[in-house]
Amino acid sequence: MTSEQATVSSIAHKDEVTWEVTDGKKLELELPLFDIDEDTLVLQETAEGWAMGGLAHDPHHTENPLGDDSWRLLTRRRGDPTCDECLEHDEARMVGDTPPFAWYDVWLTVYSHSGEVWALAGSSRALSFPDQRWDVVHYAGVLVPGSDLIEELEVDALVHLLPGLEISYAPIRKKPYGYKLAGKAPCVYAYASRYSAVRAALTKVGVEPDGTYVRDFVRERILKFAPSVVDEYNSWLCGDCWDCWGVWVHTFDRDGERIDENECWGYIGREYAEETLVEEMKVEKGE
Repeated sequence: MTSEQATVSSIAHKDEVTWEVTDGKKLELELPLFDIDEDTLVLQETAEGWAMGGLAHDPHHTENPLGDDSWRLLTRRRGDPTCDECLEHDEARMVGDTPPFAWYDVWLTVYSHSGEVWALAGSSRALSFPDQRWDVVHYAGVLVPGSDLIEELEVDALVHLLPGLEISYAPIRKKPYGYKLAGKAPCVYAYASRYSAVRAALTKVGVEPDGTYVRDFVRERILKFAPSVVDEYNSWLCGDCWDCWGVWVHTFDRDGERIDENECWGYIGREYAEETLVEEMKVEKGE
């Protein structure tokens, strides 16, 4: 359905979205006042009812995208507080058996001339930077994923070993995670983390992953994510932090009651936000 069937109004520091659907029903929601882009509003039917989504501009987000817990950039630059740590990772890169702290390092090349542009070391972009002799430093820095991101990807790797495994989350419980195996009754909520719940499920069915399987799985995902992370950092470096977007998708049942909400903010540049919105709507549709 097109956004022509939706109305957006700003009241008391909130954006209110109202969408008329079949049988005279209306879907209504409120979002913080972040300048909803009405041209991106989309509504589609799901198995439970409806999914509504869109983009919203966040004019206040100016933070370094590599300054959070998901990713860090360590550089060789003298005086940089990360220099010594970067050299430790470089030493680890040179040994035959890479130590665990450097398993998922992604090394970068920088072109520095009236500003900086970064690229994955060895990539076609890095090799095509001009003035390679004077303005380009290969392996100038290393992109390091945070521990929370690594654990999340490790869990994804383990889940792939058990088709049909479902992890449940009940935030009101002291130990909020439980699991359900395909064709089995739900397990009690007895685990403090998603990781421990998945490990318990594997133990239950007697599956022990190969020692290198999880590492290779996570490494593959890290390398898949890294180019877009670097692109986002380059956009921030050149001042595009004003062009920051959020993606929101809310789901409703057939009676118009909201079931769930999913919002993710901090996309620097509209392109990645649009791609995420498309993927999120596909997920809600079950594709």
